[in-house]
Amino acid sequence: MSNSASSSSTPSIPFRPDEEFHKYYVKLAKLVAGRKPEDKPRIVVFTDIEQDYDDLLAVIFLAEMHRMGAVELAGFVANHRPAKERAKFLRTVLRLLNLPDVEVAVGTPGVKDDDPLKDAPNFYYELKNTTFENASWNKKKNPKVAKQLIDQPLPSGQELMRTLVDPKRPPLTVLLISTLQDIGEFCTSNPSCLYPLTRLSGAIGSALAPESLPAHPERKIVADIVG
Repeated sequence: MSNSASSSSTPSIPFRPDEEFHKYYVKLAKLVAGRKPEDKPRIVVFTDIEQDYDDLLAVIFLAEMHRMGAVELAGFVANHRPAKERAKFLRTVLRLLNLPDVEVAVGTPGVKDDDPLKDAPNFYYELKNTTFENASWNKKKNPKVAKQLIDQPLPSGQELMRTLVDPKRPPLTVLLISTLQDIGEFCTSNPSCLYPLTRLSGAIGSALAPESLPAHPERKIVADIVG
């Protein structure tokens, strides 16, 4: 199955007409059918998946919204140390959800230098699922050393954001459900790249300040605080 939800056919509804959730899918399908293609939200997600189960559920939900054509998942940034391990787990989850082509990047550690737990990388890393650690999408053979596996390359969060935030591409919505270190560094080092952003959505407790972002006549930047 392609990672793109745009198709001439309506995505299948995974419930029978007599099941409760079927009606919600029907409403969603009607909403998508009656909307202009350019109005589909294009989303990049910052997540500390594998910390607990809430972010995993969010990824599954977003994948289903993508499949139904309600949103376009442009990419994910896995942050909070150990960010690389989280990214590999996230890449596995997306593959299992039939979204192997959605880009996954490695974000920042999300831990301050003076944090007493900064040298305990597993303290915030509860699930530690290594079932697919050596799967082909996470590991490859080392061309220099026989029988040795090395990590598949992953871009950094900053690299991914620079490719996604492009004035020539549709506007980007940034969904923040983890540390704000990545988006903070990106906004500071790439102020001109903010113009194609239409919305910053973050979790409760996140200090999003839209008034601090550069003004631009062609793009209104909105910041939400969501639960």
